[in-house]
Amino acid sequence: AVCRQSSPAWSLPSVSVQVVTRQRPDLLLETLEQIASQDYPGELEVVVMDDSRFSEEVRVAEVVARTQLDVDYQWLPHKRDKLSDTPRRTVGEKRNLAAAATAADII
Repeated sequence: AVCRQSSPAWSLPSVSVQVVTRQRPDLLLETLEQIASQDYPGELEVVVMDDSRFSEEVRVAEVVARTQLDVDYQWLPHKRDKLSDTPRRTVGEKRNLAAAATAADII
């Protein structure tokens, strides 16, 4: 993912904000808006792991377009919702997936 950068790369560490969610679309969008309002001058990205019944990709894309926030949104369908053969992941598994999806200095 391309990170937002407003200062030289050597001055501040890159930061990745990890968001793990399920069935809370309005709270997810509010969280993204709040992250976008931060004034961290270095590289900032957001990695979202969402195993809700339905993807929020379109609504997340609207927030990204409005805020220019760098978001890597990953929808994780699972067997319980009959959308995949993958069993539902635990919170810890989703956090590990989010951590693996970034190369930022600080998570």
